[in-house]
Amino acid sequence: MSTSSISKVLTHLDASIAIFDSNGECTYCAPDLERLFDMTPQTLYEFVSALTFDPDMRAQLLDTISNIKKGNPAIQLVRPDKNAGRQHFEVRAFEIEEKTDGALFIVVRETSHNIKLHQELERLERLAIVGQIAAGVAHEFNNILTSMLGWTQIARQKKSTPQMVSSAVDIIGENAQRARDLAFQMLDVARDDADTTLEPVSLVQIADDVLRLLMIELDKLNIEVVRRFDDNIEPCLANNNRLWQVFVNLVRNAMDAMPDGGTLELTITQREQNIFVSIGDDGLGMKPEVKRHIFDPFFTTKLKGQSSSRISSGLGLAICREIVEEHGGTIDVASALRQGTVFTITLPVAQEGESEQPAPRTTTSSIPPGMNILIVDDEPDIGEMMRTALELKDASAVAVCSGEEAVDRCRTQQFDAAFIDFTMPGLSGKQLGQELHAVQPELPIIYMSGREVEVSPDVQIADFLKKPFDIQEVQHKLREVLEGVKRSEQPRPPTDLATKAD
Repeated sequence: MSTSSISKVLTHLDASIAIFDSNGECTYCAPDLERLFDMTPQTLYEFVSALTFDPDMRAQLLDTISNIKKGNPAIQLVRPDKNAGRQHFEVRAFEIEEKTDGALFIVVRETSHNIKLHQELERLERLAIVGQIAAGVAHEFNNILTSMLGWTQIARQKKSTPQMVSSAVDIIGENAQRARDLAFQMLDVARDDADTTLEPVSLVQIADDVLRLLMIELDKLNIEVVRRFDDNIEPCLANNNRLWQVFVNLVRNAMDAMPDGGTLELTITQREQNIFVSIGDDGLGMKPEVKRHIFDPFFTTKLKGQSSSRISSGLGLAICREIVEEHGGTIDVASALRQGTVFTITLPVAQEGESEQPAPRTTTSSIPPGMNILIVDDEPDIGEMMRTALELKDASAVAVCSGEEAVDRCRTQQFDAAFIDFTMPGLSGKQLGQELHAVQPELPIIYMSGREVEVSPDVQIADFLKKPFDIQEVQHKLREVLEGVKRSEQPRPPTDLATKAD
C-alpha cells in the first residue's frame, strides 16, 4: 500500500502520518496533518514541538522517537487546543525497514474523543455504584434518624433529668456527624469533579464502611462474610473515594458470582512496606480465556445466561485497575471455573512523613464583638440556627429567606460579612453576591452549599462553607474571613525595589 493510500485510511481515524530522514528532515507530510493537528513540520524538532509545549516533554519525546525501535508503545500527550480546551494525542513511531538511512515513519492520532468517552463512562460507573448501594444507604440513614428522633423525644420529656438531656444531645450530635460523613461520601463518589487529593487513609476503615452499606444485599443473597484483618495495619497515601469505588466494585462482583449464596472472604494483611487486600468468593469462577480479558474495557466477567440484579458496563474492573495503578499498586486475579475467584490488591504503605495527619485546626471561635452579619438561606431553620449561634458570640445577626429581602436589607443597613446559600429560588447565590457587592462593594461573602462551589476569580471578597456544617465551623470561617479582610487593609511594607529607588 502506498503512503498516500495509508494517509487516506488514517484520515477516517483522526490520524495522520509524517516521514523523516536520518537528518531529521521531513520527506513526506500527509495533506491532512495541518487540518487535523494544526502543524506543518519541516524538521523532526518542529514536528515534536508542535505536539507539545512542555520543554521537558519535548526533550523526552525527541529522545524516544530518535532512538525508536520497531514495535514501540504509544506515547500519550496532552496540549492546549485553539478552543481553550485540551487535545489528547497518541504518537507512534517506526523505523522503515526498506530504508537503510534510519528513516522514521510517525503516526499521530487524536484520542480526545476517546478520553471524553472514557471519562463519561467512568462518571456513569460512579453513579451506578451510588444506585447499587442505595438500599444500604437508606438503611443506614433510617438507623441514624430513628436514634435522633427517639432521643429528641426523650430530651423533651418533663421527667427527663439534666443528665438525660445532656446524653440525648450528645447522641443526637454523634448521629448527625455519621449522617454528614455518609452524605459527603456519596456526593464525592457521584460528582464529576471528584476530588483527587491524596491523604493517609485506612483500608480497614474503607472495607468496613463498604461491608456495612452492602450488608442488606449480602444478607438477602444468603452470603456469609468472613473478615480477616491484621491488627495495626498502617495507612496508605491514597484518595479515599477512589479506593472506596474499587472496594465496592470488587465486593459486588463477588456477590454477582454467588447468586445462590456462598462465602465472601475479605482479608487485609501487611508485610513490610506493602498492604495486601484479598476479596474472594466461592462462586461461579471463570474460564482461563475469560480471566485473561477481565481488565479489558467493555469486557464483562459475567457468564452467558448468568442472571444479575444490575447491568454491567464492562468498565468496572478496567477502572479498578486504573485506580489501583494510579496509587502505585497492582491488582491480580486467581480464578477457576466453579471454584471461585480471588482479587488481590497490593498497595504501598505511606512513607514516613506522608502518614502524619495534619495538625487539627484550632476551633477557638472568638470573633470581634459587635459584628453585624447577614445570613441568607431559603431554609428558615438553618438561618435561625446560624443567627442564634452568632448572637451567642456577641455578634448581631439578621437572617432572611430570599435574595430580594437580602438586597433590601443591604440598602438600609451596613454589614460586616454575609453568609449566602448558593442554591436558592429566585436570585441564585451567585446573582445575589453580585447584587450585594453593587450595594456594598467591600462586603465579604461566604457562600454555603452541599456541593463544591467554584468562586469566580473576579469576586475578590468571597469564601466557601460546605454544608452540612456545625456552629464552630460557622464561627471559624467568619473569623478567618474577617482576619483576611483586616490583613488586606493593612498598609504594605515597602518592597526592596522601592527601598532602592528611595
